[in-house]
Amino acid sequence: MFFLEHDTGTEPLGRLIDKVARYTGTPDRPVPRLPVLFWLHAAAREHHLHQGLASMHFSTVIATAARDRAAAVAGSPADAIWTRHGEARDRVSLADLGFCYDAAKLTELLIEPCGG
Repeated sequence: MFFLEHDTGTEPLGRLIDKVARYTGTPDRPVPRLPVLFWLHAAAREHHLHQGLASMHFSTVIATAARDRAAAVAGSPADAIWTRHGEARDRVSLADLGFCYDAAKLTELLIEPCGG
C-alpha cells in the first residue's frame, strides 16, 4: 500500500510540496503513515521537486520517478527508475524502495521504512 500522486505538470511546484505534508500528516492531523510516490511527467520537474524537499524530513518513504525518463529506457513504473527523498544513490525499482509492512500493525496502517 502507498499513496500515489500522478503529476501532469499543471500545478505549481509549491502545491506539490504542500501535498507532501497532507500525505504524511501533522501532529494535529495524523494520517496513515504510508509511502508517498510521485509519478511526475518530466525528469526536470522531478529534479525541482527534490530541490524543494531538500531541507524537509519525513517519517515515511517519499520517492519520485519521471515518465519521460521511464520512456527513454523503455521502462515501466516497476523498474529501477525511483529515487528516494534524501538519498543520493542510484535509482531503485518499486520493489526495492524499502517499505516494510509489520503484520501486527497493518490494521493501524503504520508502515515503517526498512531498517528504520
